[in-house]
Amino acid sequence: MAKNASDDSARKQPGAGVVGSETGFTSAANRSGRSRSRGESDDGPATDSTVVSDLPTLLGREPYDDEARGWATLSPSLRVKAADRVALMNRWWGERGGLSADEAAVIADVTTKRFYQMASAWRKRPGLLAVGAYAAASPDRSTRIHPVVNALLQKHVVKAVASSDEDRTVEWIRRKLEAMVREELPEQDGEGKTLAIPSPNIVRAVIVREQNRVADTKLLGESIVLDCCPVSMRRPDGIPYALFVVIDRGTLRIMGHGLGSVDASVEGYALAAASTADWIARSAGTRLPWAPATRRADLVVGNDRAACDALFARHKALAGHFEFAPVTNERRFGSQIRRYVGERVGRVMLRPTWVREVPPLADGEEVYDDREAAERVAAEVELYNGTMPLRRSGVGAEGAPKALLEFLRLLSA
Repeated sequence: MAKNASDDSARKQPGAGVVGSETGFTSAANRSGRSRSRGESDDGPATDSTVVSDLPTLLGREPYDDEARGWATLSPSLRVKAADRVALMNRWWGERGGLSADEAAVIADVTTKRFYQMASAWRKRPGLLAVGAYAAASPDRSTRIHPVVNALLQKHVVKAVASSDEDRTVEWIRRKLEAMVREELPEQDGEGKTLAIPSPNIVRAVIVREQNRVADTKLLGESIVLDCCPVSMRRPDGIPYALFVVIDRGTLRIMGHGLGSVDASVEGYALAAASTADWIARSAGTRLPWAPATRRADLVVGNDRAACDALFARHKALAGHFEFAPVTNERRFGSQIRRYVGERVGRVMLRPTWVREVPPLADGEEVYDDREAAERVAAEVELYNGTMPLRRSGVGAEGAPKALLEFLRLLSA
């Protein structure tokens, strides 16, 4: 397993956001929190800088002086939060569509009481101040919980949610989580302050955020990995083809593929990226479980390290780029295919040891020209994907994340 490839420990911090799936609205805490890995700063790149950088467009009017000054002090992720809360207020005082105050509070990542205060303030003077979006922003719930209690909640909520059956209610999970926390919760902290579990509403909010974090990691395009590896198919001169793939971690689908050489991996990944973009375009009319944003991508670096480094640098220069990390350990080739797909893709066998030394062709060994190799790989990938059907329910975004499309364009260029 590649040590620097993304795994479960690199996923988003539990409790980083909430999706209002029943209301069709995605909260800012959700979008901004999910764009960061554990331990990352709140000053990281916003999910959609185009939307939140234009304050007059966001407000539908010229901002007041105090709003302009406050906006200038906000980090990108807090601008996303402000934008989502403004949209929520417009909906609340417009076409609610059955949205309740409790649901709206969860979307805004505040208590119901605080939401009513925000709604009242918006009614009197619509703007950033009403949604608590200045530099101090809205009070972070974690700051109102003792750090020791909050740490225990975050520590155990992952296990409490993961070990619960799908039909378990939030209330059942709340009781289980509180029992887990109580087992480790001291009566007092080092300063003699009494420690207590917060109100049931706050604990439920922690659980709902974790449930939606888990749900998001299973959506298409949330996290992808690009891998390459020599395979059993060889050219007439004995040189093996290398398979390049774009794999979606959440659905385990091979989104795109190509054939090339690990010595020119950037070119091979360009083919796989173009294949992925083509598949997305062909699927445009199909309802797929797309994630609202792409959180990260990892790429197994080929033998053309300098070209790969240049690719990483170009991606970092993109506005609103997500995390894009190299996999560089010695046994990296094919490591991600084996992890997410298996030791082979249908009849196409992985041959990672052939990176170092290719055995001579055996008498009678089958060889392929470029057309034959491409047709066989395409057929095997299609058969594999047929065993990984994508849910076509109403969950997910309307289409592929914009940042993912820009990423594919960058690679395929």
